[in-house]
Amino acid sequence: MIHVISNIRRTSHVMFLFIIIAFAFILNLYVEMFLGGLLLVSATIGGIVLNRKCFILLLLLVSFNFIFFSWYNHHSIKVIFAQGLVFSISLILAIFLSQEVKSYVDELNHQKDENSILTKELTMSFIEAIDAKDRYLQNHSHNVYLYAIKIGTKLSFSQERIKNLGLAAIFHDIGKLSVTAEILNKPSQLSETEWDVMKKHATNGPDILKNVTKLQSILPIIKYHHRFYNGLGYPDDLPNEKIPFESRIIAVADAFDAMTSNRPYRKALTQEEAYDELVKNSGSQFDPIVVDAFLKAEIRIIPHTSNRLELPELFI
Repeated sequence: MIHVISNIRRTSHVMFLFIIIAFAFILNLYVEMFLGGLLLVSATIGGIVLNRKCFILLLLLVSFNFIFFSWYNHHSIKVIFAQGLVFSISLILAIFLSQEVKSYVDELNHQKDENSILTKELTMSFIEAIDAKDRYLQNHSHNVYLYAIKIGTKLSFSQERIKNLGLAAIFHDIGKLSVTAEILNKPSQLSETEWDVMKKHATNGPDILKNVTKLQSILPIIKYHHRFYNGLGYPDDLPNEKIPFESRIIAVADAFDAMTSNRPYRKALTQEEAYDELVKNSGSQFDPIVVDAFLKAEIRIIPHTSNRLELPELFI
Protein backbone atom coordinates (compact mmCIF):
# COMPACT_ATOMS: atom_id res chain seq x y z
CA MET A 1 0.00 0.00 0.00
CA ILE A 2 2.84 2.37 0.91
CA HIS A 3 4.56 1.68 -2.45
CA VAL A 4 1.31 2.38 -4.34
CA ILE A 5 0.84 5.72 -2.58
CA SER A 6 4.49 6.59 -3.25
CA ASN A 7 4.08 5.81 -6.97
CA ILE A 8 0.90 7.90 -7.17
CA ARG A 9 2.65 10.86 -5.55
CA ARG A 10 5.64 10.49 -7.87
CA THR A 11 3.38 10.41 -10.93
CA SER A 12 1.52 13.48 -9.68
CA HIS A 13 4.81 15.35 -9.27
CA VAL A 14 5.91 14.49 -12.80
CA MET A 15 2.57 15.57 -14.30
CA PHE A 16 2.71 18.83 -12.35
CA LEU A 17 6.22 19.56 -13.60
CA PHE A 18 5.29 18.95 -17.22
CA ILE A 19 2.25 21.22 -16.87
CA ILE A 20 4.67 23.94 -15.73
CA ILE A 21 6.86 23.23 -18.75
CA ALA A 22 3.92 23.54 -21.14
CA PHE A 23 2.89 26.82 -19.52
CA ALA A 24 6.47 28.07 -19.81
CA PHE A 25 6.58 27.43 -23.55
CA ILE A 26 3.28 29.28 -23.97
CA LEU A 27 4.82 32.24 -22.15
CA ASN A 28 7.82 32.02 -24.46
CA LEU A 29 5.74 32.05 -27.62
CA TYR A 30 3.04 34.55 -26.77
CA VAL A 31 3.98 36.64 -23.77
CA GLU A 32 7.49 37.05 -22.50
CA MET A 33 10.45 34.80 -23.07
CA PHE A 34 12.26 35.83 -19.89
CA LEU A 35 9.29 34.84 -17.71
CA GLY A 36 9.06 31.50 -19.49
CA GLY A 37 12.75 30.90 -18.94
CA LEU A 38 12.51 31.59 -15.23
CA LEU A 39 9.51 29.27 -14.96
CA LEU A 40 11.46 26.48 -16.63
CA VAL A 41 14.34 27.04 -14.23
CA SER A 42 11.88 26.71 -11.35
CA ALA A 43 10.57 23.50 -12.88
CA THR A 44 14.14 22.21 -13.07
CA ILE A 45 14.67 22.91 -9.38
CA GLY A 46 11.42 21.12 -8.65
CA GLY A 47 12.54 18.23 -10.80
CA ILE A 48 15.68 17.80 -8.75
CA VAL A 49 13.79 17.81 -5.47
CA LEU A 50 10.68 15.84 -6.43
CA ASN A 51 11.90 13.44 -9.08
CA ARG A 52 15.56 13.07 -9.96
CA LYS A 53 14.81 11.12 -13.14
CA CYS A 54 12.99 14.19 -14.47
CA PHE A 55 15.98 16.40 -13.89
CA ILE A 56 17.97 15.46 -17.00
CA LEU A 57 14.98 15.95 -19.28
CA LEU A 58 14.11 19.27 -17.66
CA LEU A 59 17.72 20.42 -17.95
CA LEU A 60 17.71 19.69 -21.68
CA LEU A 61 14.41 21.54 -22.11
CA VAL A 62 15.68 24.59 -20.25
CA SER A 63 18.86 24.61 -22.32
CA PHE A 64 16.75 24.34 -25.46
CA ASN A 65 14.66 27.24 -24.20
CA PHE A 66 17.62 29.59 -23.80
CA ILE A 67 19.32 28.63 -27.07
CA PHE A 68 16.43 28.24 -29.50
CA PHE A 69 14.04 30.93 -28.32
CA SER A 70 16.80 33.48 -27.92
CA TRP A 71 17.83 32.86 -31.52
CA TYR A 72 14.23 32.67 -32.76
CA ASN A 73 13.25 35.99 -31.20
CA HIS A 74 16.54 37.67 -32.20
CA HIS A 75 17.31 38.75 -28.67
CA SER A 76 20.56 40.57 -28.15
CA ILE A 77 23.66 38.90 -26.82
CA LYS A 78 23.14 40.78 -23.53
CA VAL A 79 19.69 39.26 -23.04
CA ILE A 80 20.97 35.78 -23.89
CA PHE A 81 23.88 36.26 -21.47
CA ALA A 82 21.55 37.51 -18.72
CA GLN A 83 19.26 34.55 -19.16
CA GLY A 84 22.20 32.15 -19.17
CA LEU A 85 23.50 33.74 -15.97
CA VAL A 86 20.11 33.34 -14.28
CA PHE A 87 19.99 29.74 -15.45
CA SER A 88 23.50 28.98 -14.19
CA ILE A 89 22.87 30.50 -10.77
CA SER A 90 19.57 28.69 -10.48
CA LEU A 91 21.18 25.42 -11.51
CA ILE A 92 23.92 25.80 -8.89
CA LEU A 93 21.31 26.55 -6.23
CA ALA A 94 19.23 23.60 -7.37
CA ILE A 95 22.18 21.20 -7.16
CA PHE A 96 23.03 22.52 -3.70
CA LEU A 97 19.39 22.14 -2.63
CA SER A 98 19.38 18.63 -4.04
CA GLN A 99 22.33 17.68 -1.84
CA GLU A 100 20.66 19.24 1.19
CA VAL A 101 17.46 17.31 0.51
CA LYS A 102 19.42 14.08 0.03
CA SER A 103 21.23 14.60 3.33
CA TYR A 104 17.93 15.30 5.07
CA VAL A 105 16.30 12.19 3.59
CA ASP A 106 19.30 10.06 4.59
CA GLU A 107 19.07 11.41 8.13
CA LEU A 108 15.34 10.62 8.28
CA ASN A 109 15.98 7.08 7.06
CA HIS A 110 18.69 6.65 9.68
CA GLN A 111 16.34 7.87 12.41
CA LYS A 112 13.62 5.55 11.11
CA ASP A 113 15.98 2.56 11.35
CA GLU A 114 16.96 3.52 14.89
CA ASN A 115 13.31 3.99 15.88
CA SER A 116 12.44 0.57 14.43
CA ILE A 117 15.16 -1.08 16.50
CA LEU A 118 14.01 0.78 19.61
CA THR A 119 10.36 -0.14 18.96
CA LYS A 120 11.29 -3.78 18.52
CA GLU A 121 13.34 -3.86 21.73
CA LEU A 122 10.61 -2.12 23.74
CA THR A 123 8.00 -4.52 22.37
CA MET A 124 10.13 -7.54 23.28
CA SER A 125 10.51 -6.13 26.80
CA PHE A 126 6.73 -5.78 27.07
CA ILE A 127 6.22 -9.34 25.87
CA GLU A 128 8.75 -10.71 28.34
CA ALA A 129 7.16 -8.73 31.18
CA ILE A 130 3.71 -10.11 30.31
CA ASP A 131 4.78 -13.71 29.83
CA ALA A 132 7.05 -13.68 32.90
CA LYS A 133 4.01 -13.18 35.15
CA ASP A 134 2.51 -16.47 33.97
CA ARG A 135 5.16 -19.15 34.37
CA TYR A 136 3.00 -21.68 32.54
CA LEU A 137 2.83 -19.68 29.32
CA GLN A 138 6.40 -18.74 28.45
CA ASN A 139 6.59 -17.03 25.05
CA HIS A 140 2.80 -17.19 24.83
CA SER A 141 2.45 -13.80 23.11
CA HIS A 142 5.13 -14.70 20.58
CA ASN A 143 3.43 -18.03 19.79
CA VAL A 144 -0.01 -16.45 19.46
CA TYR A 145 1.55 -13.94 17.08
CA LEU A 146 2.92 -16.70 14.85
CA TYR A 147 -0.32 -18.71 14.90
CA ALA A 148 -2.41 -15.62 14.11
CA ILE A 149 -0.14 -14.62 11.22
CA LYS A 150 -0.46 -18.09 9.69
CA ILE A 151 -4.26 -17.92 9.94
CA GLY A 152 -4.34 -14.43 8.40
CA THR A 153 -2.08 -15.58 5.58
CA LYS A 154 -4.34 -18.56 4.89
CA LEU A 155 -7.30 -16.17 4.74
CA SER A 156 -5.42 -14.08 2.11
CA PHE A 157 -5.14 -10.99 4.28
CA SER A 158 -3.23 -8.06 2.80
CA GLN A 159 0.27 -7.37 4.12
CA GLU A 160 -0.98 -4.33 6.00
CA ARG A 161 -3.84 -6.25 7.59
CA ILE A 162 -1.51 -9.09 8.59
CA LYS A 163 0.82 -6.59 10.22
CA ASN A 164 -2.10 -5.10 12.15
CA LEU A 165 -3.22 -8.58 13.21
CA GLY A 166 0.32 -9.36 14.33
CA LEU A 167 0.48 -6.23 16.47
CA ALA A 168 -2.82 -7.12 18.14
CA ALA A 169 -1.59 -10.67 18.78
CA ILE A 170 1.65 -9.40 20.31
CA PHE A 171 -0.19 -7.10 22.73
CA HIS A 172 -3.37 -9.15 23.29
CA ASP A 173 -2.47 -10.00 26.91
CA ILE A 174 -0.82 -6.73 27.91
CA GLY A 175 -3.72 -6.15 30.31
CA LYS A 176 -2.35 -9.00 32.44
CA LEU A 177 0.27 -6.56 33.71
CA SER A 178 -2.52 -5.32 36.00
CA VAL A 179 -3.27 -8.84 37.31
CA THR A 180 -1.25 -10.21 40.22
CA ALA A 181 1.05 -13.17 39.67
CA GLU A 182 -0.79 -14.99 42.47
CA ILE A 183 -4.00 -14.99 40.43
CA LEU A 184 -2.27 -15.81 37.15
CA ASN A 185 -0.39 -18.75 38.65
CA LYS A 186 -2.99 -20.04 41.11
CA PRO A 187 -2.92 -23.87 40.89
CA SER A 188 -6.60 -24.25 41.77
CA GLN A 189 -9.81 -22.79 40.39
CA LEU A 190 -10.16 -19.02 40.72
CA SER A 191 -12.73 -17.60 43.10
CA GLU A 192 -15.49 -15.42 41.68
CA THR A 193 -13.67 -12.30 42.84
CA GLU A 194 -10.37 -13.47 41.36
CA TRP A 195 -12.09 -14.36 38.10
CA ASP A 196 -13.56 -10.85 37.91
CA VAL A 197 -10.05 -9.43 38.30
CA MET A 198 -8.73 -11.77 35.62
CA LYS A 199 -11.43 -10.78 33.14
CA LYS A 200 -10.53 -7.13 33.50
CA HIS A 201 -7.27 -7.71 31.63
CA ALA A 202 -9.26 -7.53 28.38
CA THR A 203 -10.28 -3.93 29.08
CA ASN A 204 -7.11 -2.94 30.93
CA GLY A 205 -5.04 -3.74 27.85
CA PRO A 206 -6.60 -1.04 25.65
CA ASP A 207 -6.40 1.39 28.59
CA ILE A 208 -2.65 0.81 28.83
CA LEU A 209 -2.16 1.41 25.10
CA LYS A 210 -4.75 4.15 24.53
CA ASN A 211 -2.15 6.93 24.27
CA VAL A 212 0.00 5.08 21.73
CA THR A 213 -1.05 6.60 18.40
CA LYS A 214 0.37 3.78 16.27
CA LEU A 215 -1.71 1.16 18.10
CA GLN A 216 -5.15 2.80 18.06
CA SER A 217 -6.51 0.47 15.38
CA ILE A 218 -5.76 -2.67 17.40
CA LEU A 219 -7.44 -1.62 20.66
CA PRO A 220 -10.88 -3.13 19.80
CA ILE A 221 -9.14 -6.33 18.66
CA ILE A 222 -7.36 -6.66 22.00
CA LYS A 223 -10.48 -5.80 23.98
CA TYR A 224 -12.69 -8.47 22.41
CA HIS A 225 -10.33 -11.42 21.93
CA HIS A 226 -12.22 -13.25 24.72
CA ARG A 227 -15.66 -12.76 23.16
CA PHE A 228 -17.16 -16.03 21.93
CA TYR A 229 -18.60 -16.48 18.48
CA ASN A 230 -22.01 -17.28 20.05
CA GLY A 231 -22.08 -13.96 21.93
CA LEU A 232 -20.85 -15.24 25.29
CA GLY A 233 -17.50 -14.46 26.87
CA TYR A 234 -16.23 -11.09 28.06
CA PRO A 235 -16.20 -8.08 28.16
CA ASP A 236 -19.53 -6.42 27.25
CA ASP A 237 -22.64 -7.92 25.73
CA LEU A 238 -21.61 -8.03 22.08
CA PRO A 239 -23.25 -10.01 19.24
CA ASN A 240 -20.87 -12.01 17.06
CA GLU A 241 -21.24 -9.72 14.02
CA LYS A 242 -19.84 -6.87 16.14
CA ILE A 243 -16.76 -8.80 17.24
CA PRO A 244 -13.73 -7.73 15.16
CA PHE A 245 -12.73 -10.57 12.84
CA GLU A 246 -9.11 -10.24 13.99
CA SER A 247 -10.32 -10.81 17.58
CA ARG A 248 -11.81 -14.13 16.48
CA ILE A 249 -8.49 -15.12 14.92
CA ILE A 250 -6.57 -14.29 18.09
CA ALA A 251 -9.17 -16.20 20.13
CA VAL A 252 -8.35 -19.40 18.21
CA ALA A 253 -4.58 -18.80 18.28
CA ASP A 254 -4.72 -17.97 22.00
CA ALA A 255 -6.78 -21.06 22.86
CA PHE A 256 -4.57 -23.39 20.83
CA ASP A 257 -1.41 -22.17 22.56
CA ALA A 258 -3.06 -22.40 26.00
CA MET A 259 -4.37 -25.93 25.35
CA THR A 260 -0.98 -27.19 24.20
CA SER A 261 0.86 -25.89 27.29
CA ASN A 262 1.12 -27.50 30.72
CA ARG A 263 -1.13 -26.08 33.41
CA PRO A 264 -1.14 -26.82 37.16
CA TYR A 265 -4.47 -28.64 36.83
CA ARG A 266 -3.77 -30.59 33.60
CA LYS A 267 -1.07 -31.70 31.20
CA ALA A 268 -0.69 -30.13 27.79
CA LEU A 269 -2.96 -31.50 25.09
CA THR A 270 -1.44 -33.11 22.04
CA GLN A 271 -1.79 -31.41 18.70
CA GLU A 272 -4.57 -33.80 17.62
CA GLU A 273 -6.44 -33.30 20.91
CA ALA A 274 -6.21 -29.51 20.57
CA TYR A 275 -7.44 -29.77 16.97
CA ASP A 276 -10.42 -31.81 18.17
CA GLU A 277 -11.26 -29.18 20.81
CA LEU A 278 -11.22 -26.42 18.21
CA VAL A 279 -13.52 -28.41 15.92
CA LYS A 280 -15.84 -29.33 18.80
CA ASN A 281 -16.23 -25.68 19.80
CA SER A 282 -16.44 -24.35 16.25
CA GLY A 283 -19.65 -22.37 15.84
CA SER A 284 -20.02 -21.79 19.58
CA GLN A 285 -16.80 -20.47 21.12
CA PHE A 286 -14.88 -20.11 17.86
CA ASP A 287 -15.68 -18.71 14.43
CA PRO A 288 -16.02 -21.68 12.00
CA ILE A 289 -14.24 -19.74 9.24
CA VAL A 290 -11.22 -19.15 11.47
CA VAL A 291 -11.12 -22.75 12.69
CA ASP A 292 -11.29 -23.98 9.10
CA ALA A 293 -8.42 -21.68 8.10
CA PHE A 294 -6.42 -22.83 11.12
CA LEU A 295 -6.81 -26.49 10.16
CA LYS A 296 -6.05 -25.87 6.49
CA ALA A 297 -2.90 -23.97 7.45
CA GLU A 298 -1.68 -27.21 9.07
CA ILE A 299 -0.35 -25.31 12.05
CA ARG A 300 2.01 -27.23 14.31
CA ILE A 301 2.70 -26.71 18.00
CA ILE A 302 5.43 -24.18 18.77
CA PRO A 303 7.30 -25.43 21.87
CA HIS A 304 7.33 -23.18 24.91
CA THR A 305 10.88 -22.22 25.80
CA SER A 306 12.66 -20.03 28.31
CA ASN A 307 15.00 -18.77 25.59
CA ARG A 308 14.51 -15.22 24.36
CA LEU A 309 12.76 -15.20 21.00
CA GLU A 310 13.02 -12.56 18.29
CA LEU A 311 10.11 -10.87 16.59
CA PRO A 312 9.87 -11.62 12.85
CA GLU A 313 10.76 -8.71 10.55
CA LEU A 314 7.11 -8.35 9.52
CA PHE A 315 6.46 -6.60 12.81
CA ILE A 316 8.83 -3.72 12.08
